[in-house]
Amino acid sequence: MYGWADELGAHPDTRYLDDWSSAWSLFISVIFSRQQRVLFIGYTETSYRLVMLACWIQRQPFLYWTDHPQEIVGSSVRRFLRAGSYWILRTGAQRVLVVGRHTVEWFQARGFPPERLEDFPIFVNLPAYDHYSAELCAAARQKYRVPTGAFFFVSGSRLIHEKGFDLLIDGVGRLSKKQRQSMRLLIVGEGPERAGLERQTLAAGLEEIICFEKWLSASDFETVIAAADVFVHPSRFDAFGGGTLVAMAVGVPVIGSDGAGAVVERVEDSTNGYIFRKGSAEALARCLSRFIDATDAQRKAMGLAARATAERWAPEVGARRLHQLACSS
Repeated sequence: MYGWADELGAHPDTRYLDDWSSAWSLFISVIFSRQQRVLFIGYTETSYRLVMLACWIQRQPFLYWTDHPQEIVGSSVRRFLRAGSYWILRTGAQRVLVVGRHTVEWFQARGFPPERLEDFPIFVNLPAYDHYSAELCAAARQKYRVPTGAFFFVSGSRLIHEKGFDLLIDGVGRLSKKQRQSMRLLIVGEGPERAGLERQTLAAGLEEIICFEKWLSASDFETVIAAADVFVHPSRFDAFGGGTLVAMAVGVPVIGSDGAGAVVERVEDSTNGYIFRKGSAEALARCLSRFIDATDAQRKAMGLAARATAERWAPEVGARRLHQLACSS
């Protein structure tokens, strides 16, 4: 595992294909060192495709990992190259590792054999139970002016339509006045909908309840989530979603939509959080209300259950499975 701030390609067993010399070096390594296993990760470009092509020509087993691909836009040449890459991937990859059931379904719809696909999710660190002290959490709540005794709701991601933050603001507005006064909501992130979301908040008279924060570092975002009472994942669609995973890792329950892969696969309604119907601000408001009206014991039990869920998906679990797959050919 590498540090968040480590420069890409700084480690000898990683290759960052930012120039042709790096790509050529890797190409030669793949051709003449066939005993190694190659794991391709993420998004393709020309040199990346050439290395994959070299594996395919030599029938050298390789693994490929990706989250949900975006639909290609642009020229017919780009679409042709994308189609060719997927054909090589479909016929040559030992196993295609994808993030979440939504992505499994996406690849199956494009002719990938189910037995070659593996739901291989994102894994996140599990901090020690006492890593976030009461003092540290209190400082985070004070920074965002959370009154003593109020519920602290946190959400965050790219501020785009599919992430559903407008639904979250609408959902808060549907709560009773007493419930709204008992909570504060922090939305962390940047994106094209930021100004519109702020206008929506003002128009609803929620500027004292909802505040916005720009992007935070990974550690700072984790600290803020650890200080929260609940994390909200309101997406209309999200292939998976890291915020839900971080929340569970620090023992914070999740309110999330059934359009988010991480919610569908990790949240058990009323056990470690609540699930609502995607796209429905009314259903989201009911979940917010259920959390506010729950007893202290119920909320604490959900937090403990969230942490227990995260422990079943520790990074060591992913490492063992990845090693099994790499050594299975």
